[in-house]
Amino acid sequence: MFDRWSELETLRLSLANIQEMLVILQDQADRLREQIEFRLDPLTHEVEELRQRYDMDSDL
Repeated sequence: MFDRWSELETLRLSLANIQEMLVILQDQADRLREQIEFRLDPLTHEVEELRQRYDMDSDL
């Protein structure tokens, strides 16, 4: 019976460690997403300006 409790405690600690790692990974993913959006935002605006310019030129 003691081995069973020991195994359950080991599994509980493993699950807690996995949950902690998932929280860390989620935080890193959120920061990475913010960095990507920060870098893409100016490019998105530039592409939109070029698209509008192209549309105006093609109307002529």
